[in-house]
Amino acid sequence: MAEVAWTSLQPLLTKLIEQQHKIQIYLISDSLVSQYRNKTSAFMIKQYCKRDKIDINWIFYESGHGKGIPDAVGASLKNKFDQIVVYYSDDAFQAASDLVTTVKNDTETKLFLYEKSDIDVLKEQIPKLKAVKGTARMYELIGRKNEQLY
Repeated sequence: MAEVAWTSLQPLLTKLIEQQHKIQIYLISDSLVSQYRNKTSAFMIKQYCKRDKIDINWIFYESGHGKGIPDAVGASLKNKFDQIVVYYSDDAFQAASDLVTTVKNDTETKLFLYEKSDIDVLKEQIPKLKAVKGTARMYELIGRKNEQLY
C-alpha cells in the first residue's frame, strides 16, 4: 500500500523540488500504518532527502481527527467530482482521466494521474526492507538532507 501512496506523491514532490526549488516539505495525513507509517515510507523519505538535499516532515493524525485545510481541500474536490458527475449525467466517463480532465478546469488544486505500471516501477526500486520496530506508534517521520531519519 505504501507504494501506491508514494507513486501518487512523486509528481507533486518532483514539481515542488525541481520546479519550485523547495527544500522543506511537510506532509500531513491520516496515520494508516499500511499506507504511510511504515518501513517503505521511512525508506522513501530518506531517499528523497539524500537525493534532493531536502528536509521532509510527515505528520500523522489519527483518522477522524480534523486536519483543517487538507480536509477542506479534499472535501472541496469530492464535491466538485460529485457536481461534475451529476451535471454530466448523460456522459459516460470512460476513465478516471476523463473525469479529472473535466475537474481540472474548475479548480486551482493540482491534480495528478498515475497508472498501475507507475506503481510497479516504484515497487521494483524498493529493496527488501527490514521491519522497523515501533512504526505503528509513530506520529511523525522526519527526514533530513544529512540523511538522518527520526
